[in-house]
Amino acid sequence: MVVPLAVGCALMLRAEETKPREVALLCVHGIECGGCFYSVQMALAQAKGVEEAEVFQSFEDFARMVYDPKVTTEHQMADAVYDAIQLHADPYTATLKLHIPKYAEHAAAVDRLFEGWKEWVKLEVEDRAQGMLRVHFEPLKGANEEGVARGWSVALLAAAMKAAGPNGGALAFDLPKPGEPAP
Repeated sequence: MVVPLAVGCALMLRAEETKPREVALLCVHGIECGGCFYSVQMALAQAKGVEEAEVFQSFEDFARMVYDPKVTTEHQMADAVYDAIQLHADPYTATLKLHIPKYAEHAAAVDRLFEGWKEWVKLEVEDRAQGMLRVHFEPLKGANEEGVARGWSVALLAAAMKAAGPNGGALAFDLPKPGEPAP
């Protein structure tokens, strides 16, 4: 009978649609040639929880990943970039661009958040007035339990920023695309 097959397919598609998926954009540093692009892309594509990985060459080289946030984090993907097979002297590194429009007003609160995460990330202020920042990832320490999200993530930042503003209110932030000018 054709109906059960159609119902089975519809249920399968619906289950696929509910799978959690996020998109991450990380700036990638140290790429010098086409082989570097391939090495970084393969390392990301093989990382647990990453469903799609693409590495792009532009003014600022970057990687775009579609991933399952229950299985991996931006931090683990940055580690995968670092662990990619090196073709030149220095390892590849990944950073995250961060824009906090009112950073100049709330720098102390934001800096306190990042001070609490100093084993995972370092915050670089690129333009205090514009609120343009860059997150540098430290190597993850300890055993890596497969299929478990660990380290710093944008979700962790979002949760912390909900109470980082004045009077316990939220501080807004966004993630500019690599190579784009400040808003």
